[in-house]
Amino acid sequence: MIRPTGWEFRALATSILWLATALGLLASEHRLEPGVDLQSVIESSAPGDVLRLAPGSYPGHYIVDRPLTIVGEASSEGWPILDGGGSGTVLQIKAPGVEIRGLVIRGSG
Repeated sequence: MIRPTGWEFRALATSILWLATALGLLASEHRLEPGVDLQSVIESSAPGDVLRLAPGSYPGHYIVDRPLTIVGEASSEGWPILDGGGSGTVLQIKAPGVEIRGLVIRGSG
């Protein structure tokens, strides 16, 4: 039986961790409140991450360029609202594997 040396084991473990991250197997979940810079969170998220938006207004224009799940959570206050303010495109999906659920999208122009 061949036993890996210390550096071989570390190299293998690093490779497995990198591959799992690249494939989205180590996805994180982020809970967001109105007032957060949603585009910055999208840009700093890893493929496969889940963004959970609390009810309220999220004004702006958003581009999702990686496979993410964005989920709106309803409450007695209503649903999360992506509001473009009457101009432009509110939400652009520029990657495969994006899932959007439970959001009100309004105010495009």
